[in-house]
Amino acid sequence: DEALPPLSFRAPRPPKAKYIPILAASVLEDLEYTIPDYYLRGVGDTYFSGKMLAKMGRIIVIADELVDICSNTTTYGEDYAEACEQATLPSRSDVLGLVASLKSATEIWINGTAESPFVYDSNWGGLVNCGCLFNEGYCYNKFPDCPAFFDPGLNFGNGFYNDHHFHYGYHIFSAAVVAQFDPSWGRELFDQVMLLVRDIANPSLSDRFFPLFRHKDWYQGHSWASGVSSPPLNGRNQESSSEAIAAYEAVGLFGKAMVQAWDGINPEMQEVAKQVNSIGQLLTATEVRSTDRYWHVRLKQKEKRVYPDVYGENVVGIVWNTMAQFQTWFGGAPYLAYGIQLLPVTPIAEQRDDIAWLKEMYKPLADACNADRNCEDGGWSVQQLTVLASVGHADFALNRTLQLSDDVFSSAGGNGHSRSNTIWFIVTRLDVDPIPLPVSDTMVRPHVETEETNGTAIITVLTDCGEPETCTQDVMDSDADGFTCGERMKWLVEAMGSTEYEACSIVGGTDYPLICGGCEPSGWSPPDDDAIQTCPPCSEEECASELNRCPIYRKSFVCTQGSSRGGCTSRPWSLDDSQCQTCCELTHCKKADTSKQPAEEDTGNQPAEEPSVSGCPPCPEDICEISKAQCPIDSAPYFCSSGRAKGGCAPEPWDTIGADCDECCLQKNKCA
Repeated sequence: DEALPPLSFRAPRPPKAKYIPILAASVLEDLEYTIPDYYLRGVGDTYFSGKMLAKMGRIIVIADELVDICSNTTTYGEDYAEACEQATLPSRSDVLGLVASLKSATEIWINGTAESPFVYDSNWGGLVNCGCLFNEGYCYNKFPDCPAFFDPGLNFGNGFYNDHHFHYGYHIFSAAVVAQFDPSWGRELFDQVMLLVRDIANPSLSDRFFPLFRHKDWYQGHSWASGVSSPPLNGRNQESSSEAIAAYEAVGLFGKAMVQAWDGINPEMQEVAKQVNSIGQLLTATEVRSTDRYWHVRLKQKEKRVYPDVYGENVVGIVWNTMAQFQTWFGGAPYLAYGIQLLPVTPIAEQRDDIAWLKEMYKPLADACNADRNCEDGGWSVQQLTVLASVGHADFALNRTLQLSDDVFSSAGGNGHSRSNTIWFIVTRLDVDPIPLPVSDTMVRPHVETEETNGTAIITVLTDCGEPETCTQDVMDSDADGFTCGERMKWLVEAMGSTEYEACSIVGGTDYPLICGGCEPSGWSPPDDDAIQTCPPCSEEECASELNRCPIYRKSFVCTQGSSRGGCTSRPWSLDDSQCQTCCELTHCKKADTSKQPAEEDTGNQPAEEPSVSGCPPCPEDICEISKAQCPIDSAPYFCSSGRAKGGCAPEPWDTIGADCDECCLQKNKCA
């Protein structure tokens, strides 16, 4: 026997106490969220309108949880009491004010007054939307002129029964939230909401108006999203398994809210509500199980595979009767195929997404998202960050969530999310052993605070440099000439704009390998052919110029033209018109001919004197402190103290490379 999943508006555990102030600040901003005016008039499509209604519902639920926690700190503990004292909290009236807004926004779609109304279709037995020929906030058509009945592409094919559970699930969720806070509204609009429920989750043979479980395939265990339009040769299909799960979660939550609403008022209707809750639980449980089987692919757990080895991805974008496809209806970018299986972000996600699968799929998801700016700008990185928190990196995920622009949460992919809900999910995750971060995560540039961030404080969170076994907290806290390894890395990220990977490489691999070497990343891979073509090896002239001032990484690349000319990085430059137009790789530049340097003499038991190199004598005391702050002594110890290249560091004496440096000196280990 397997217990049905308990459905709740909240996570199985409250937000961790230390994050309460951050979450509260975000909630206060999101309580100002407003739904577009046209949706408030019932104009437009039923999918995106539903996502925005549900978004507001999630903000309400989180705000209410915060008020509850901070009103009952004796129950939650002393650490919560301290956190709540530090937080600026929403009030109960703030919460109820947004409930009132959600109430009117939800009701317009189901009370018969929407400008794009729902219509009952007696031919197929279902509730379909009339359809809206939308332009500048208005519908050009009016009922009974219903274009959705003739255009299978309008409103995602709603008139042809495509995606009803996706669309209506969001609307049902918003109704569940309103009913939770205003039971009288739930009782008054119960029958209208039940039309949406019956359309996608009707369990009764005696209901002559709606078919049994419209989308559900009980043999497969999951739903099919496609409706009654002419099917492709591949048969029926479903793209977003997670939205199907969320739809049935919403059914269960509406039933749960109405059990309380009918309590002591109408026992017969309360029994109906109990059945709605139970049906929602059953549909959710079977959808979760089949999603884990058919959409979540384990490449490392052969016993859980259902697809041939030729399918090499960790997720299926679209499941068909006869095919598994790694793409979506709206694009082929890999992060889209992952992302559409991870939204919306609600409590059921914890049961939906097995931790072992998340740990296996995170790297390909992160690599795809980090490589394409459209992933973040389009709102799809939210799911990456929620997974990142689930696999042991909550602080890092929180930091990056705080850095997201407000536009992310109004984009086509992100308009069903809110910053509050994303933070809430991150700070309610279970503590698990963290996975090593992929290199692409440590290459993400740090945030630069602007007016657009509304002054939100961004805290740099250094993780483990992708080396959890060796880059321990003890190593991070080790003293390296007056500052800890972690402090030096943090300074490079915040003051110099380095990525975490670069900071870890410089401090752990170049400047202080004996002290901080445990944090030197080992996940480096040589640049691919395209990168080499982008940043070809530097010419002899470039090697002998002032451009050769970079610390030596495993690969060193210098910008040769643009506003960042002379800038150094351990990865090929991303060329654009504003920063760097051309670059080259310094790694292969000719080194000094060491055979011309004086040979060491036998000094017996006496310590050997460090040789003085012609043209670059040891740095005197007055320069030593300056050069120490700039030159990595293990790889580029020659400091230019005068000339056009002043301040530069080189791996060999400046006079041997012909650079424009009038005076230079050698920084030695004893320079302190």
